[in-house]
This record gives sequence, structure tokens and C-alpha cells, in this order.
Amino acid sequence: MELLTRFAVWIAIASYGGASSALLLSPARWRLARAVWVLGAAAFSAHAALAFHAFYGWSHATALRETARQAEALSGVAAGWGLYLNYAFGIVWIADAAAFCRVGERYLRRPRGVAALLHGFFIVMIANGAIIFAAGPVRWFAAAVLGAVAASWWWRRRAKRCKVGRGKADPLES
Repeated sequence: MELLTRFAVWIAIASYGGASSALLLSPARWRLARAVWVLGAAAFSAHAALAFHAFYGWSHATALRETARQAEALSGVAAGWGLYLNYAFGIVWIADAAAFCRVGERYLRRPRGVAALLHGFFIVMIANGAIIFAAGPVRWFAAAVLGAVAASWWWRRRAKRCKVGRGKADPLES
């Protein structure tokens, strides 16, 4: 069960990176990105359910205590509120995936602030959950995925500046 729990989070992390990079580098492939985004939301949901089953015996109190213990071991402060952030992360991802499915291509034209807030939250959660609080290969995997997303963002901004400099508009800006 532990291996399945870990596999699910690896799929979720990979899906975040794949969908985000696809949308940044090739917005015309939004249907593929949407499928991968939905897969990521499902994989994270599976990870959460499997973790509650395998590690916490479906007990919120146990999960809260364990989260506080892990936070104290790392930071010296016994704070279990990270569990609530994980709940929020799952809810936000599911809601965003549902919105992407509902509005289709219009998802690409949502306000930049909304996208920035969402991805900022996702990056912080992935960095905390898979890099700071985790051990082993998942740390390097998550760091590589977040690095790939950052590189995709940089490449997109660079390409956009080059197009604007030549008088070509970005199709997402129209």
C-alpha cells in the first residue's frame, strides 16, 4: 500500500509538470494538457485517500498529530495546519480540473492573476510536500519537475518577447 501511495504522488507531480509545461510551450495542445491536468488531480486524490488508509487509519486526528510531529521535527514548531493546506490543495486541484473541463479552451484566457495564484500555491505545496518534507528520490524528481516548469515559463516569456519585437501578437493575448 505504501508503494501505491508513493506512486500516486509521483504521477500527480509528473502530471502537474506535464500539463503546466504543455500549456506554456504549446497552448494549441490544451486538450492534451487538460487530460494530464485531470489525471494529476485524480492521482493526488488517490494519493490522499491511500495515505489516509495506509498511514492514518482514516483518522483525521491521527493525520493531524503526524503532520504536527513532522513539522516539529523539521522546524521545531508542532504545527498540524499543513494538513489543512493539503486538503485545500486537493480541493483546488479538483475544482480547477473541473473548470478546465467545463470551459475548455476559454481556460487559457482566464485572468493572469488567477493562474499565477494557482500555480504559486501548487509550486509551494509540491516543494513543501515532495522536496522539504519528503526523503529519497521523490525530492530530486519533484525538483526536476519544478525546474522543467520554470524552464518552460522562461522559454515562453522569451519567445513571447521575440514575437512582440517582430510585431507578432501572442495568440493567447487576443
